[in-house]
Amino acid sequence: MDADAIARAKALLHSQLWSDKAWGAYFSAGLRSGELSDALIEELRLADPLRDSTWGAEEAYVQALLDALIQSGSTVPADAVLPFRERWRAETLILLSRGGGNEETLLDLRKEKLDGEEWLLVSNLLFHMHSGPFFASILQEKTISHTFRVQDGGFSGDYIGGGVGGASCGDGAGGFPKGFPPIGRYQLTVAAQAGDVVVAEGPKNVYYRRIVVPKDSQIGWGVCSVSVDPEMRRKEYLAAIGSLSLSGLENIFEPTDSIRWRNAEQAGSSMKASLQAQVEGIKGFIKTAEGRGWSGASGVSLRITPVVYDDRQDKHEALPVVAAVEFTLE
Repeated sequence: MDADAIARAKALLHSQLWSDKAWGAYFSAGLRSGELSDALIEELRLADPLRDSTWGAEEAYVQALLDALIQSGSTVPADAVLPFRERWRAETLILLSRGGGNEETLLDLRKEKLDGEEWLLVSNLLFHMHSGPFFASILQEKTISHTFRVQDGGFSGDYIGGGVGGASCGDGAGGFPKGFPPIGRYQLTVAAQAGDVVVAEGPKNVYYRRIVVPKDSQIGWGVCSVSVDPEMRRKEYLAAIGSLSLSGLENIFEPTDSIRWRNAEQAGSSMKASLQAQVEGIKGFIKTAEGRGWSGASGVSLRITPVVYDDRQDKHEALPVVAAVEFTLE
């Protein structure tokens, strides 16, 4: 490796000028030296007072540092990069995905206000850790229901529900002050394009996209975000944990039963029996998950919400009231 090039990059990093320091980060990224990775991390720690910068040379320098750390493949300790998470969320999470973030750090981040792709990235990392607290959280967050369709002999048909995610886009332009090197900005996405990089694999992968702002130029900064449906993602995590298809998972956590009406007592008894069977099915799912290395569910309290549709032609007799079922996993 070129010792002179490394020395030049380090000298630029230690300059008093923001633009020189940014060029030092730029050259360090291409050299991929462990010595320079350490220097970049140290510079990031020293840049902590700049973490709220939103324009000008200081912001450009921090962006150059984070870009260089990502492009050089560096693993950055969580305490060095976390201070920048409010202003540089995507870059922070990309660096944490390389092993700089432990389970506790990721669990804390997941409690913060995250965009859909950010939430998914953190959740994917915890999923690959077989995190027990993550498993417990997914169970508690998951909507658990049991749909009953009360019918008489005149009904025929099936209930079909569902929805699709949408997308939103924003337009803008951005650049950095004159004299700075080309610097990459980052977006997280679940809709990969050519050149995007997988940052966190999961039932639904998260990618990052690097958009380079050329030297002494501005570029369009149009951001399109595909909505991430957290409820669908929770189902995908649970299905993967239990080695089930989505339909198999739904049969446990969101079953639908048809009840042929005779009278209120008979209908109420059938509903209660079905709800109890669902409780046992969920407990069986937990036992299977434990056998696959997923702990953390013990002590979690769950609630099954019954949803009743009256599809009878003759409705003169009221349907029974069926209470939600609450239980605690052992």
